Amino acid sequence: MSNDNAAASISVIVPVYNVEQYLKPCLESLIAQTFENWEAICIDDGATDGSGKILDDFAASDSRFKVIHKKNGGVSAARNDGLAAASAPYITMIDSDDYFDSNLLQELYDAASASNSDLVCCKMKKVYPNGRVKDEKTIFPSGEHAATPENIFKFRMRGPVGKLYKRDIIEKHNLRFPIGISICEDDVFVVSYWSHISKFTMVDKALYNYVQSDTSALRYKLRGRLPYDSYERTLDVPRLIFEHICSHQKDENALQQWGKCLIKKLFILSAWMQLRCNNPEYMKRLKAYESRVCEVFRPYVSTTQIFFAHLPSAIHLHSKLLLNKLTRRG
Repeated sequence: MSNDNAAASISVIVPVYNVEQYLKPCLESLIAQTFENWEAICIDDGATDGSGKILDDFAASDSRFKVIHKKNGGVSAARNDGLAAASAPYITMIDSDDYFDSNLLQELYDAASASNSDLVCCKMKKVYPNGRVKDEKTIFPSGEHAATPENIFKFRMRGPVGKLYKRDIIEKHNLRFPIGISICEDDVFVVSYWSHISKFTMVDKALYNYVQSDTSALRYKLRGRLPYDSYERTLDVPRLIFEHICSHQKDENALQQWGKCLIKKLFILSAWMQLRCNNPEYMKRLKAYESRVCEVFRPYVSTTQIFFAHLPSAIHLHSKLLLNKLTRRG
């Protein structure tokens, strides 16, 4: 279907890199939407397989597909290019190896229109290669909820997909994905956006299909050993978020709440990275870097609060390391 005469209400950003076997179902799920007034900004991030041609074929048959071919720069740069090219008042995102239920756009758009929320979220479902499907669990029922630091933390600071954003908020605050961070980089965009809103609306339906494929970027990266700076840059995520919040939030109580939540996130990430780097020298350097990042939060988070925020992650890390050591001995 072509939709030349109507301005799109939703821009769908689709970063694409070497996902030839999954891309058609992803794009076909857009064509199948019951909500038709969308545009898809598809960024070919220097794919070396047939992904670029698939995008061009879809664009040739449906003018709602806009294709940007570019040199490979990573998923953050690709999403940023999509944000710059988007024209609709609402924006959503999809990873190119996933797909939407046919009513996702309609459900999110209707919820946004009814509540005037600045952010609308739906649940996700994991789709496994054997056909098994598992719905995401969330503590949030349908309806409106306060966009507090505690709630974003309960929401596990989940990625950018399965959400409907307002483009004017993104542009007003110049929100973009950070370049140079390869793990949890999307938290910087999502949580920074969250810090500019007062409420969000939850659609308590699993409408986003998260395909558990071998192309999953995180799983691919964590199979082997990464250079040290990849681990260290991941620990910069809470710092970057907090620095953005400090740039616009002047309320001391709010900054204290954000600080407490984000320093907890720092310790969780640090423990997670240390377990996965499997390198004693890296672990030692990460602990030192963690301490330096902590200093950013100290004006708003007390030493006692830092200690208790750190305790669960420290216990988890050391118990896992001990278990790994005993398993190797056994």
